[in-house]
Amino acid sequence: MGFLDKVGSAVSKTAAEAKETAKIMKLKGQLKDIARKRADATARLGADLYSATKDNPVWRAGRESIYEEIANLDLQAIEVQEMIVELEKDDEPAPAPAPEAAAEAPAAEPVVAAPVPSAAAKVCPNCGKAVADDTVFCTECGTKIQ
Repeated sequence: MGFLDKVGSAVSKTAAEAKETAKIMKLKGQLKDIARKRADATARLGADLYSATKDNPVWRAGRESIYEEIANLDLQAIEVQEMIVELEKDDEPAPAPAPEAAAEAPAAEPVVAAPVPSAAAKVCPNCGKAVADDTVFCTECGTKIQ
């Protein structure tokens, strides 16, 4: 076997290994996506079951601490939401000046909110799926993201 044959064989082997690695990365990405979707579905099911069973002593039996923890977290969430409402009330603009005072004051420049950056600012060059900035491989097709 000549030198060029050996080089060609090594290149072919490396290319095959790279393809296999890309397939594995794609499958791992799919597995991660499936696990996330399952966790989301499980959370929705848990929330529905909690709502349906929180007042049922048969379902609560043996799970009292979990039901109490969820109820306490719900109360904390309500308190925080009330604090947000109060702070937003404090941030409301002052009432508009009387018409005669408005004529004397110069017009204020409108405030334009800065655009909110997207969590998925990059797009896969192969399949077009939106990906997070720190993504290395596309979870849809396995392509390496630059």
